[in-house]
Amino acid sequence: MTSKIISIQLLLFLLHEFLLQQCSAQLPPENEFGKSKQCPQFQCTNGYEPVPKWPMRLTSSGCSGIGSGMMGISMNNMGDMGERAFGHCCQELHACYQLCGTSRFYCDESFTKCAQTECKINSDEAGCLKEISTLKLFISFVDCRKFDKNQRDSCECVEKKKVKQKRASVLRAFYMKYNPENVDKVEGLIEKATDTKKFAGLMMKLIAKYPKSVEPVEDEQKKKMDEMMKNMKMDDFESEGNIVKEDNKPEEDDSDEKEEL
Repeated sequence: MTSKIISIQLLLFLLHEFLLQQCSAQLPPENEFGKSKQCPQFQCTNGYEPVPKWPMRLTSSGCSGIGSGMMGISMNNMGDMGERAFGHCCQELHACYQLCGTSRFYCDESFTKCAQTECKINSDEAGCLKEISTLKLFISFVDCRKFDKNQRDSCECVEKKKVKQKRASVLRAFYMKYNPENVDKVEGLIEKATDTKKFAGLMMKLIAKYPKSVEPVEDEQKKKMDEMMKNMKMDDFESEGNIVKEDNKPEEDDSDEKEEL
């Protein structure tokens, strides 16, 4: 019964995503199963460059929150292996989507490399890799709209002559919050992070090094699906109970009727 419910939910999810993309005319040719998407990168108008806003709020709903919450169904069925084996990779993927200056392709590929590295040292490497494949499948069905919105929300367009100063300000604030002892490293790091891509890469390394920079949250889509699954299981339980009740119903005693005859 559980596998049947999972199959139904998966089909509903795929149909839902397909209809959303069709309605918005966003069905790109690269939308192939299990492949990373090439979403357009956030850009500012001429004379300005994107810099992460501060304060920076990064959140993660874990591996089960990736792919519109559908991964939660797979993980509940497979013993939550992904969260145990490569949970920090999922957290970094969420953060990457929300960090100004990243690309969707970079985030997805970084996640794959991170998770595969963790699977190599897992006692059940085959099962771990299977979990990655399932997760990547769900990721591939999610279009670019959420990533694009995250980039718009997290980026601030700054005049090019002020960009270096602004990046240093963001980096200094990050260190002051998560590792104030090393705030003196800011000037040297800024000299190396000379463009948007390099600065985003630097920030992702720091986010991975300081996981407390990412706030754990509950995925709303997964919460709804968990509630739906719970209700479906309750309905199945009640249906099975009624069948058992009917099967165990005692036969009517017709001895009195026989005596009358």
